[in-house]
Amino acid sequence: MRNGFTLLEVIIAVGILVVVFFIAYTSFRSSSDDLLLIRNFTNKLKEDLRYVRQRSILLHATSTLTFIPHVFLPNVYTSYTFMDDLGRTLSGTFTEGRIFTSDNTIEFNDGDLTDSVTITITLNTYTSWINVNKKGFIEVNVP
Repeated sequence: MRNGFTLLEVIIAVGILVVVFFIAYTSFRSSSDDLLLIRNFTNKLKEDLRYVRQRSILLHATSTLTFIPHVFLPNVYTSYTFMDDLGRTLSGTFTEGRIFTSDNTIEFNDGDLTDSVTITITLNTYTSWINVNKKGFIEVNVP
């Protein structure tokens, strides 16, 4: 009869514990990170849309925010850009997730839109929406 464990049994047990801990840790960590990423990007896009609208009202002109399409996926966007009258460029990139909208541009004409726009932002299991009505009012729904 022997007492205790062999070195091989201890190594296998520790290895199994490390693998289980690593899987649990990454699963827990990535879920909260995804939520934080989608909230931050949605809020940044909302603030940039407000800025584009404000420039349009101030200049009594048309201001356009343009979404840049994904390289391999049609009608899916990963970033956007806007250059104002002062030469400043606003941009945002969301390579971790996807941006869906009916059109690749949002044009504010003196603060108003021709049609209302819904922007859907997805990242793994999370989805947020930004609705912009014809009067330029921006409504946000984040998880």
